Amino acid sequence: MFFVGLTSHTTATFPKIGGIFMTREVHDFSKTPEWWQIAHLGNGVTPLYMKISNDGNHLFVSTTNGRLYRISNLLAARKASQASLTDTANYLITVALIGNWSGR
Repeated sequence: MFFVGLTSHTTATFPKIGGIFMTREVHDFSKTPEWWQIAHLGNGVTPLYMKISNDGNHLFVSTTNGRLYRISNLLAARKASQASLTDTANYLITVALIGNWSGR
């Protein structure tokens, strides 16, 4: 798994731009990897650091505004419908705000 974090934005036309993206195909050079948007952290929120857990099931994301998120159930999400925010009926991933140290 490979992750990329971009500043999240919200507009009337596109309510969930940016956020955290994941691919399982980063080392498959025979094709262009399929990227899934697994989290949107709120308008104007920028990821600062990301760390995957030893078992690979959780991604911890700190942000420039002092928040810490845990994105869980990554191992269970094996296809786009289970990992992408666009398919809420089958979405298996959970995103939890586990700390807030704004102003530090």
